[in-house]
Amino acid sequence: MIMKYLIKFCLLFLVGNLCLAQNSTSNIEGYVYETNNRGYLSKVRITLLNEDDGGVEATTVTDEDGHFELSTDHHHSGYIIKAEHKLFFAKKIKVSPPEDGKKNSFV
Repeated sequence: MIMKYLIKFCLLFLVGNLCLAQNSTSNIEGYVYETNNRGYLSKVRITLLNEDDGGVEATTVTDEDGHFELSTDHHHSGYIIKAEHKLFFAKKIKVSPPEDGKKNSFV
């Protein structure tokens, strides 16, 4: 039996074009990897929640390289990205829009 509590995983996100303009799309992409950089994780379910009310904005699953991309047309003051995998504890990370004049944020 695999013991979930022995394994942790970390999230590395490149947040691109996450902006608050009313007519634009917010795009978020990143990678999911195991603690101590022991390899990227595939088949991790990624859920984008809006920070305002916790509503689900988008969901996806990481590819074989641990990469994911999400988009939303809704604009909030911030987002929470939740990563879930059957072998690991769920992980949440807060993501804020980039500062004015910047296209990307790193978390």
